[in-house]
Order: sequence, then structure tokens, then C-alpha cells
Amino acid sequence: MNFFEQFVHFLQFEAPKPTPFGWFHLMFIEIFIALSIFLAIRFRNATNKQNKIILIVTWIILFLFEAYKQLVYSFSFENGVATWDYQWYAFPFQFCSSPIFILPFAIFIKNEKIQDYFTSFLSFFAIFGGLITFILPEAPFNTHLLGVQIQTMVHHGLMIAIGVYLIVRNRHKLNIKYYLKGLLVFVILLVIAMIMNETMIFAAAGEEFNMFYISRHFANTMPVLSMIYASTPYIVFLLSYIFGFALIGLIFFGISKLIVFLTGLAKSKNKKSV
Repeated sequence: MNFFEQFVHFLQFEAPKPTPFGWFHLMFIEIFIALSIFLAIRFRNATNKQNKIILIVTWIILFLFEAYKQLVYSFSFENGVATWDYQWYAFPFQFCSSPIFILPFAIFIKNEKIQDYFTSFLSFFAIFGGLITFILPEAPFNTHLLGVQIQTMVHHGLMIAIGVYLIVRNRHKLNIKYYLKGLLVFVILLVIAMIMNETMIFAAAGEEFNMFYISRHFANTMPVLSMIYASTPYIVFLLSYIFGFALIGLIFFGISKLIVFLTGLAKSKNKKSV
């Protein structure tokens, strides 16, 4: 093996699979509860410059961890021989990886009204991906790769922390129009995933390629939706998927608005100067 292959092999350090709500899981729950509270309190009135720094740091962490995961998943080693075999099922355009693509828009678009589309998505939709993974970690924990175990917790933990932070910072924008902006971004991502599922299946050469888990070529494995997929026409499944996520986003919007009202945060000043 050359130096690069040895390095990748080193990154594939293995450890026992974490136990849901075991010490490993609980440690990250505590870390990201603390981070969410810290960001929400300390930076509730973050300036545009502070906001940009927070989102850039978050994006860099997410991107580097995702690049690491793609790398270690793509190499296998046997008898000292390295083999490259890209795992198409791990292609990073899933619902939970969407912040990697959405954050740059939230960071670099200067028009605040357009920026709101992306911060709304991160606040009411992406946050769900982080929470559901922390609540049901069985599938993400199904690996012996220690780095991937850490990546899973950090990635989804940051989805929660940034979602909470953005909700608090943009608390004066919490109206139905702001929610609908996030819903539109979700639908656009869904359309992109559908197009990719129909076109990239040829590049995957028979391997599973199921972005957003909405492909008509591979069974859905998500709770509840898997039953709808198996027992109804595809269009019914797709509409149920869209309606379900739209409802989830609306629930998070309603909860956010209620908490902001009960805590009196809406009455506090929100500085947005550079």
C-alpha cells in the first residue's frame, strides 16, 4: 500500500457498535443539548457577521466529516491490497445531508428575503433529520467504524443545534410565510432527488441509489412510509411523503412559535447589523 492507502486504512479504525442510549449516545445528546442552549442564549441577537461565522464553521465541520465518510466507505482492504469501490447508497444527497448543500446559500446570499428560504428549511425541516436520528439511532450505529459513529453524532447534532439557533435568531420572522419558504426548498430538493434517482441509477450499475428514499426502483425502509410504499401506488407514497414532511415542518414551526411566545423572546431586540 502507498502512503495514502495506509492513511485511509488508519482512518478505518474499528470499535464496538454503540448501544442506543448507551454512554456513547448519551454523551453526544448532552453535548448537543448544551451547544443548542449556548448558541440560542449567547447568540440569540447575533449580528450578520457573527451569524456568518457560526454557519461557516458549521458547514466546514459537516463537509470535512462527510468527505471522511465518503473516503472510508469507498476503500476496502484485504491482504494488504487496497480496492476502490464507491458505495452508491452512501452518495451524499439524502435529507440528512441537505445542510451541506443548503448552508452555503444561507451564508453567502446577501439578500435577506432570499436567504430566509434556506434558514427556514434549516429551522423547521433539517432539524427533524437531526432529532429523529438521535431518537432512533439503530441504523446509523450499525457500523464498527469509530470515525463514522462520531461523524453520525456530530452531523446530526449540529443539525439540531443550528436549527435551534436559527429559530431563536429569526424569532421575529416566525410567520406562515417564513415556514412556506422552507417548504418550497424541501420540495425543490425532493424534485432534484427524483431526477437523480432516475438518471444516476445507470451510473450506479445496479447498486442501490435511493436519494431521499423516494426512488421507485428500491423499496423504502423508513418507518410508516415503508408500509405505504409497499401497499399503495407510487404516486400515493410520494404524496404521503410530501404531506408527512410538510406536516412535520409545520409542527416544528408551531412549537417554535409557541416557545418564543411563552419565553418572551419575541419582545427582545434582535440585532442584525454587520
